[in-house]
Amino acid sequence: MSDDPTPSASPDAAEPAAAAPMANVEHIHRWSPVWLVPLAAFGIAMWMVYQHYVGQGPLIQVRFENAEGIEPGKTRIRTKNVEVGEVLGMQLSEGAESVLLSVRIHKENAHLLREDSSFWIVRPRVNALSVTGLGTLLSGAYIEMAPGLLDKAARTFEGLDAPPSTPIGTPGLHIVLESSEGKRLHEGTPLMFGGMEAGKIEDVQFDPERRRTRYDAFIVQPYDRLITENTRFWFNSGVAVDVSADGARLEFGTLETIASGGVSFGVPEGQELGPRITVDYVSFEVYPHEGAIYERIYAQALEYILLADRSIRGLQPGAPVEYRGVKVGEVLRTDIDYEEKVRLLEPDSRIPILFKIEPGRLGYGDTEEESKQAADRIATLIRRGLHGEVKITNYLTGAQIIDLQHRPRRPNRLSEFASYPVIPATEGRVDQLLVLLERTVRKINDVPLDDVTEETLETLVKAQETLEHYERLASHYSAGSEPHRELVRSLSTLERTLAEVTPLIRQLREQPNSVVVGPRGEPDPEPTGAVP
Repeated sequence: MSDDPTPSASPDAAEPAAAAPMANVEHIHRWSPVWLVPLAAFGIAMWMVYQHYVGQGPLIQVRFENAEGIEPGKTRIRTKNVEVGEVLGMQLSEGAESVLLSVRIHKENAHLLREDSSFWIVRPRVNALSVTGLGTLLSGAYIEMAPGLLDKAARTFEGLDAPPSTPIGTPGLHIVLESSEGKRLHEGTPLMFGGMEAGKIEDVQFDPERRRTRYDAFIVQPYDRLITENTRFWFNSGVAVDVSADGARLEFGTLETIASGGVSFGVPEGQELGPRITVDYVSFEVYPHEGAIYERIYAQALEYILLADRSIRGLQPGAPVEYRGVKVGEVLRTDIDYEEKVRLLEPDSRIPILFKIEPGRLGYGDTEEESKQAADRIATLIRRGLHGEVKITNYLTGAQIIDLQHRPRRPNRLSEFASYPVIPATEGRVDQLLVLLERTVRKINDVPLDDVTEETLETLVKAQETLEHYERLASHYSAGSEPHRELVRSLSTLERTLAEVTPLIRQLREQPNSVVVGPRGEPDPEPTGAVP
């Protein structure tokens, strides 16, 4: 076997073979028009992809607490009931704490996306203030977008649980309201001025350290011009009762304030408008009622404990603490939940009452330094006999207050309860009177009324028998009877005898010695000699 592929020539082939015909191959260098069809199709496809990509709006993410009623591919994004986008997909966040929605905004509406744009799900909502979203019962839920005002764009947003109380861009003034009262307002609660709605509560937050509630509110124009340095805010219930010498007056507010309460504001009567507030988020205190706006709010307060051994029924938190009729503080707590245990039902158990005294009401400055001075002075007064008395102020309702008094002859020593200084408690005059009445009733109960009643009945029976005896005796001496005539003759004889004896008695009374020496006026006898 040879590696040469060419066969060797046969020796017998003397004559040359006939030549085979050869094909003429030529290369065509022209471009065929057929290739234009796929090229055109590819170009059109790329152009369509490009146009689709370029024509799409921005893709954003919106985070919600839950995605109730949201369906990818069906749920739309609307602004003022105009469709501006749609929901493409949704997924849970890490930890499944929230839901991330992928939202495509139409290109022509991309300019509405700003850093302060807001999104919320529109669904049926029913509360004490309003009923909204009923149209979604048939059409399904959708997402409402409120365009922002800032120049900076964004692609990630936090969805709201409820529609904002005040639309973005509304002219007005943002303020902050603070209160330590137990009343809690809700988002959307109206702010009233003269019976007209002037704003709303936008957000509610509670500070556990300060134990105060913060309300972010918004006052719309033109009512924002009424917010001055001396403007006061107070809670209202929607129903006001005013009883005076002219009679009783009952006033009703709007249905919103009656259903959920509200806040009113104004300037105290007799004061002029102060400098206008033009800066946002200035803080104001909310007073418990309209009458309290004339009282000053003090920042400094001293807390004390009063240990009561009597009933405190009618003493509520907020009750005033007075000295000679002037308010110096108020009651804070009337329970027994303290670090130091209190055992009720024990004979010597006492109920702690926590109250505060505001140094500013005592003539001191409302500063921390002068508050310490007031605390030292109150400690001295406690040693000298300062005490507190739980006193009834309204016998119809049973309302009670704490009345501070002095008893110089009964010095006290300082003590503490649950780290609070203690002001000694004493019995009030009413309590003393009740104790006296109790003792009197107890003595009356100790009297043997049964024995006394029996003896009294026996005495009455004997008296009745005596009266009957005298009646029988008097019947014998009735007019016309012989004993009666004999009695009349005896009395006549006695009368004559007395008439004769009367001159003698009168002479003896005037001259006791007249019986011996004779009556006065007669000359004494003169001795004479013998007659010759």
